[in-house]
Amino acid sequence: MQLSLFNNNDNEKQDKLENTIDKLKQKYGYDFITRAGSLDVDETAKKKRKD
Repeated sequence: MQLSLFNNNDNEKQDKLENTIDKLKQKYGYDFITRAGSLDVDETAKKKRKD
């Protein structure tokens, strides 16, 4: 497990979130859910304009 730079005492909550995300990815595919910071905003805007 990678240590955090921030004081995060709620490891159980984070573990539960990560497990849920893993289950969603297994069920619906790797690209089903992603962090907002990794989105390409320009590409997303282009897709919305097409719809």
